[in-house]
Amino acid sequence: MHVSNLPLTVSCSLNLALPGALLAFLISGMVSSVSAAPAVTNPTLTYLDSVEAVVAASVTSLDGGKSLERGFVYAMAATNLDPLIGGTGVTKVVKAGSLGSFSLSLLELSPATTYAVKSFIRTNLGTAYSSALFFTTDTEISFTSGIGTLSNRAIGVGENQSFDLHIEDSSAVSFSGTGASGSMTWELRDELSAVVASGTGNLSFAGPLAWGDYQLRVSNPGVSSESFSLSLDISNLVNPRPDISVGLDPSAPSGVDIYGPASLDQYALATTNMAKSRDVFFLVDNDGALPDSMRVSATPSNNLFRVSYFIAGSNQTAAVIAGIATTTRIGSDDAPVSVRAKIAPDLKNSRIKETVVINGRRVAIYGSESYCGTMRVTSSTDYTISDTARFKLNTLP
Repeated sequence: MHVSNLPLTVSCSLNLALPGALLAFLISGMVSSVSAAPAVTNPTLTYLDSVEAVVAASVTSLDGGKSLERGFVYAMAATNLDPLIGGTGVTKVVKAGSLGSFSLSLLELSPATTYAVKSFIRTNLGTAYSSALFFTTDTEISFTSGIGTLSNRAIGVGENQSFDLHIEDSSAVSFSGTGASGSMTWELRDELSAVVASGTGNLSFAGPLAWGDYQLRVSNPGVSSESFSLSLDISNLVNPRPDISVGLDPSAPSGVDIYGPASLDQYALATTNMAKSRDVFFLVDNDGALPDSMRVSATPSNNLFRVSYFIAGSNQTAAVIAGIATTTRIGSDDAPVSVRAKIAPDLKNSRIKETVVINGRRVAIYGSESYCGTMRVTSSTDYTISDTARFKLNTLP
């Protein structure tokens, strides 16, 4: 096949004759040099445990092509530091779609193992990869007599590591680390993945933690590998300490700093005439070192009296009677939570109110009846710890 020479004019009026195929190649190269390539963002780690990781990324460009598949490729770092489709030890997971954000779970991972993962987008024009993200699946830290340690743990650039901590009893913990530079970051999360504390550099946290499972995440966003050590002390046991007081006004003065079964100092007596309703007030506090929410339970209505319960102004009668009403989380330095009981004599009951005719006039006669109630507040983290107050309403004839 013969390809004719074509003239090419450049600056300085220099005329060259080039083969048509070569000219087409040069033009194609110039076009491709100014067009955008398919692009995908680096993966981010949104969840991690000993056998699963959830990663997310976003496809930002298709370069005019058609999306064939997008997803993640990953491998054990010891096997392959640069995972690509079809590479040694590489697993591929895909998510339907083209442009935009996506996330996937990486399943059946090995505990305490470092992985490399890349996001990718494959179109009919080619495949684009992100940079690699490194993470280490959870390592469980064992405690002996309340002390857990980790020595000289290596963490690479861009690597994320996590550690599982099981606290059997609520404790005033003291967590510290050594060896890390200021670029390393850490997060302590509870079993709901809520962040309890975070910081940069060496781990440093002290405070009360309720019993349960926690995760410590450590990341190295710096420019060089590091090593760090951990010292975790959970030996100092603490508890919340529910404290309920009761009274006939919102200050609820009776029973402050008195704990356990109701006593004469945790008692309020109210009276009413003409069967009017009365309010009894309570303050729910926590005098322990461990912040906690308090479960509130109380005596229900009966055939003579209707009782409504309000926690911080909200009617929660059904929940209080069922024993499932819960206050906000209260620390030892926080203001107590107000609870109000509204006790209304049932005027439809003849034992409370009866209408009789005297000298041709209808007259209401009110009976002498009593309502006795108990309110109990219980620690949400330790159901064996509670405090109780009693109250009574007498109707007067």
